[in-house]
Amino acid sequence: MGGRPRALTLTMALLTSGGLLALALWALPWVRDRSGSLLADFAILALWAVLAFGAGWFQVQVVMPGERKSREEDRSGLAAFQTRTVLRSILVGFALLANLVWSDLLAGEFWFSHYARSGVQATALRSSDPETRRWSIARVAESPDPSVEGHVARLASLTRDEDPEVRADAIAALGHLAWRMRTALRVLQRDGVDHGRFEGRVLKAVLAALGDPSERVEGSVGREQRAWIYAAGALGDPSLVPVLHRVCRSADPEAVVAAVHALADIGSAGTLPVLVEVVSGRRGEPAVHAAWALGLVMAAIVAKDPRDAHRVPEYALARDAVREHLAGLEPEAACAFLKWFPEIADASMTGALVDLARSRTFLHRCRRVERARWFGPPEVVTRETSVWEAALSAMASVAVGNGEMRRFLEQAVADSGLPEEVRTRMKGLLDQVTQAQ
Repeated sequence: MGGRPRALTLTMALLTSGGLLALALWALPWVRDRSGSLLADFAILALWAVLAFGAGWFQVQVVMPGERKSREEDRSGLAAFQTRTVLRSILVGFALLANLVWSDLLAGEFWFSHYARSGVQATALRSSDPETRRWSIARVAESPDPSVEGHVARLASLTRDEDPEVRADAIAALGHLAWRMRTALRVLQRDGVDHGRFEGRVLKAVLAALGDPSERVEGSVGREQRAWIYAAGALGDPSLVPVLHRVCRSADPEAVVAAVHALADIGSAGTLPVLVEVVSGRRGEPAVHAAWALGLVMAAIVAKDPRDAHRVPEYALARDAVREHLAGLEPEAACAFLKWFPEIADASMTGALVDLARSRTFLHRCRRVERARWFGPPEVVTRETSVWEAALSAMASVAVGNGEMRRFLEQAVADSGLPEEVRTRMKGLLDQVTQAQ
């Protein structure tokens, strides 16, 4: 290689390496800390790859320059030329990798510690487009990666965003993270491996960001209020039951349903009187979701202490309410409660099941009802089924050794006013009870 081409190659190697250095010192940190445009990110990442390759190419050319040969030399040294070409290609690959590594380290481990894990979400959270911010909020809320810890501060700032939809999603995302971290920590503590985990740090940061949601629940309206209600439930704090109780008395059915879900998420015995009030005093969607939540919390209390659940005053109050109101509930509300009855399996409510079977509701069909979660798939409140099918499942959980239930089944099997399918299923249950005794 002549002096001029070699000087040009050396100049290009210095320029591309210098460009890579500048990109590592300024462009990549800007992407990490300030960028709000995914398009700009991708352009800079593409330039990073081009500069790393270009620098590698020229660096290898400086170290291993090509040589001009005559035709006779070219023919005689073809094998050596091919070997040299392969070796140069391998060296370019190594140089490319080395350039990417040193520039990444100089930029503060940009790729492996940041962008590959959560860089897209971080940039999108800073976007000027509200829909892009909302898209990223949803991804952060559901992310299983420890990098969510670095997004909490940005989510907290978005709770004051100028766009009301973004504000609501950010509030709900913080609550969702609290719920996920609490759930994970319970499992980790049970297994004795919670020390030093990121979940505890994320939960602490989220709690600081949300503060006490009580005033926000009552001081906001619409979707933003429902977000604060969701966050209140996600915190699992029984001290928030009174404010949720006040929401349950409001005229806004969507707010009432949100408050009922929050009470179900808190799940303490103190939520039962509020849920009873909604079940007995409301109709439509609030009553359906409250009946589902009532069954859920009662089942949780029974699971915690099967023998002494009846000694919990709030559980006893809820049990008495079920005895009084189950037969008068709308079909979907009855199905929503009965979904949990096999887990409650309280034989003292046999009379309520019998009264339901003798009511007009018994032969009605329930439509499918879901709880639409802020993030993730919906939860089934009640599937599409008949009330009598749900009731028979409930009866089966308390039928063995239950004289009152057995007498009812014997009467029902002989009742020609019931559809043949219903009597057949009752006959099957009666046979099972007989065989078990």
